[in-house]
Amino acid sequence: MKKLALLVMVSSVLSSFSFAQDFSFSSGQQDYTHERGSVLLIPWEGKMYLSDINREVHYRTGLEIDEIKRLFREGFCQVFAQEASEKWDVVDLVTEDNEGHLSDLEYAHASVAYSYSKVPPPPKEKPDSKAKALLNRFTQKEDPEQSGRGVSVNEGQIHTYYDEKERYMSTRVDNPELLPYLSEKYEYDYVVFLNELDIKVMRDHNVEHGQVWERRIKVHYSVFDAGGVEITSGAAYAEYDGYEKDIFSIIRNNFDFPSQNILSQMDVAIQALQTAESKANDDDDY
Repeated sequence: MKKLALLVMVSSVLSSFSFAQDFSFSSGQQDYTHERGSVLLIPWEGKMYLSDINREVHYRTGLEIDEIKRLFREGFCQVFAQEASEKWDVVDLVTEDNEGHLSDLEYAHASVAYSYSKVPPPPKEKPDSKAKALLNRFTQKEDPEQSGRGVSVNEGQIHTYYDEKERYMSTRVDNPELLPYLSEKYEYDYVVFLNELDIKVMRDHNVEHGQVWERRIKVHYSVFDAGGVEITSGAAYAEYDGYEKDIFSIIRNNFDFPSQNILSQMDVAIQALQTAESKANDDDDY
């Protein structure tokens, strides 16, 4: 009965997310406005959800692993749309009611390849931002003595390396028909691939014995324009207290910041492209 009640509450709880923070795009150098645009959100596939907290969430809520994975994915999509609502109309391929949207999600997943890339440093123009603080914490300094390693996805299995550098899973679109098909059907300006969700226990054996470790959320993403050109990619982070085990609270209280960070990086990339285009036009006038 408890489990049934939780499932019945899913829709109302997720749809009732509210945030006290104001959100506006800014590059850190100058603010600018643009016409309202549209974003297509393609969330991660099941195998790209990596979590240390499934058991504790199950014990707290009674939810099974498939339900936990579904709620985290749907929850992130809804929080992202909420955070983007001032500037963007967001359509995702999980909660969208457009006919065939789940088939389109499977088609998208089958049309891309994944590889690990080094997490880019935080933008210099935001030295005091929370995003930079988290990136500085998790991004390791480059060591020229280290040998390169890699990752591949072979027959559905992810084979990875680890060289102590913070990395993220990036997406490469291998099917040239995918983005034109999605663009015609959903009429977006940008498509955001949420490549992977990690929720890890931040184990620190130097802390006092018996202390509960914090949890780290890491969202891997790639953003393409309507023409299929990647404009930005990376990882967005959040941390929360290890005592928090309720899935709805985790979603409601911690998915907003990674969403804001992705949107902010989109804004930085879009402004850079607009600046470059403007400069090119000015040069053509001479």
